[in-house]
Amino acid sequence: MPNRVQEYYVTMDDGVKLYTFSVLPEKEEKVPIIISRSPYFAVGYACNDLVLIVLWVLAAVEDFSYLPMVMCFAVFFFNDMYGFVCWKKMEKRQKKLS
Repeated sequence: MPNRVQEYYVTMDDGVKLYTFSVLPEKEEKVPIIISRSPYFAVGYACNDLVLIVLWVLAAVEDFSYLPMVMCFAVFFFNDMYGFVCWKKMEKRQKKLS
């Protein structure tokens, strides 16, 4: 079954535009919807980052060359939490508008 793809940008609170797309069937018919965006994905990734930070810190105690990995996952952690906070702010704003 052929599909049509719609591409567009979603503007975040800080003005950053994120590319996204949706795939829709050519004919109008009942089809399942799959949505894979949620602020809680970011929290899940942040928890994973915390585990990795602890593991890399333990490795860095033995060998300081692992410190860049600690910093890398610390940046990932803060990025995930930033995404979660921005998403929740946007959610509040949208509730006020509706």
